Amino acid sequence: LPAFDDRYRADTRPERAVVDVSHLEKLAAVPHVIDLVEPSAAERAELPAPDAVRLEVYHRDHGLALSDVLPLLENLGFRVLEQNPYNLTVDGEHRGVDVYSVANAGGGPIDVEANRARIVSALGLLLARGADNDRLNRLILHAGLTVRQVSLLRLYQMYYAQINPVISRAFVNGALLAHPDLAAVLVRYFET
Repeated sequence: LPAFDDRYRADTRPERAVVDVSHLEKLAAVPHVIDLVEPSAAERAELPAPDAVRLEVYHRDHGLALSDVLPLLENLGFRVLEQNPYNLTVDGEHRGVDVYSVANAGGGPIDVEANRARIVSALGLLLARGADNDRLNRLILHAGLTVRQVSLLRLYQMYYAQINPVISRAFVNGALLAHPDLAAVLVRYFET
């Protein structure tokens, strides 16, 4: 318990602290642990919006700079409503838990169960700089695509820009983002 400061203890319910400790222990093997959490009824009352969910990023060292993380989250299709960083010291080593209250870009609800695995994987790659960070990543949340599938669409976009220079990449991005269902169909067509 001495690793957790007073603010963390005041803000965090005991059942959530148990999960946090479990995730913090995983940091011995990986630089980030990410979790998308559907809040309990008691936690929901404390969130800044009724449809918000919690996105938690556990990391080594001190907090992640908000200006580095915010573009990643917005490009994934999130509207970030609030951020609460907690810095901990465990056996002389610094650890951090950054808790974001998020909704979808329109402020609406997020289906945590349907999106958790893809969002966790995508954000892990983005934080490790293992994936491109641009607006097309919104298709991960809005079209149910993976990072790899969005990369395929990005390649299509680049190829199309080469064979038809009249159409801009921004136009193609806008069309894909305006019609996420059709973007998913393009990916399924390629996979078939």
